[in-house]
Amino acid sequence: MLSPGLAARTSLAILALVCFDLSVARADEVLPPPQAMQRAIAGLKSALLTQSKDLRFALTAHVETAGGEPASFEYRYDPGKPAKAQWTLVHPTEAENAKLRKKLIKDHQKQQRKAAKTAKPVMQPDQMVIVRHLHEIVVRGVQFLREDGDSYIFSYDPGIAMLTKPGKPKDQNAGKEKDGKRQQKMAKALHGEFAISRDGKQFLWIRQFSVHSFKPASVAKINHFELLTQFAPAWPGGPLVQTRQASKVSGSALFKTFDQSSTVTYSDFVKR
Repeated sequence: MLSPGLAARTSLAILALVCFDLSVARADEVLPPPQAMQRAIAGLKSALLTQSKDLRFALTAHVETAGGEPASFEYRYDPGKPAKAQWTLVHPTEAENAKLRKKLIKDHQKQQRKAAKTAKPVMQPDQMVIVRHLHEIVVRGVQFLREDGDSYIFSYDPGIAMLTKPGKPKDQNAGKEKDGKRQQKMAKALHGEFAISRDGKQFLWIRQFSVHSFKPASVAKINHFELLTQFAPAWPGGPLVQTRQASKVSGSALFKTFDQSSTVTYSDFVKR
């Protein structure tokens, strides 16, 4: 028979082992797809409610484009600096590509002048990359597809948003049946997928893509469309942000063909 002191110490040791096992289980927690999905949605909503409206941060954006006017450039945005010094073109330097550098700076200055003339507030780069409405998008036609490593892949219907989006009053939509039919065809052409971690703690990426060609306008035809956006916390405990966005689109418009792609990578987030 154990002495009272030894029994107490043994009980504490057993309790410590149990708590350790539970903490490991929580760290390596894997939820079934429906529960993981629910946790991910709830996490997004909770983050938006608790997130400060005054949250600002610096970031670096690296842009690569192909087709049309190919370009590669990088800029740094820092809201902690004076207004005129918040946007800095890092690459290309004068030595790397003086012509492109001049064009990029000129385009930015033009955008700034245009923004100054408008009464509407202009969304700055750090606010643009914060994930705000994802939980409203990925609830339409959601179906579990497969497990892929440490993530769950789901499909959803991005086209439903086009068909359910509040429109103008009926009397203003008279004579626009062709536009409505075109919109329905576009909706059927677009599919979507997204991934979440198996513990449901994070959205990883979302992808929209076409499964067949469609016509967004009478003079234009899209043969292929794809948009992939990846997410991660800006810093430990920070807001969920876009870290990479890659797009591809090919088709024709006004009797001219096009095949374009672009990739924007966001990094080096620093809270201000």
